[in-house]
Amino acid sequence: MGDPLVATLMALQADANNKNAQGSYTWDAINSIGKSQGSPMIRYDQFAARWENDPMLKQIVDRFDGHGVVIKTNAAEPEKHGGNKKSKISQMAKRATSKALK
Repeated sequence: MGDPLVATLMALQADANNKNAQGSYTWDAINSIGKSQGSPMIRYDQFAARWENDPMLKQIVDRFDGHGVVIKTNAAEPEKHGGNKKSKISQMAKRATSKALK
């Protein structure tokens, strides 16, 4: 049988990919879900220590901090505060042009 923590993270990754959703989970959520997989409770400091020596974690997890982990998924990253200004300007220009042509 494989590593229960890795199995939990892979299951979360697959679920997020199936829903085309971001894979952001708190430590409490990971521990709650992992409990059913037989995964022992894990804290940030324990995960950080494993991160250094476990290449499989680096394949699954994009980043982590004291609040939880962000799993690599197929979903696009949400726009940062303010969004992509060039894209928004382009959209506004297209709307204005289409209204002017009507």
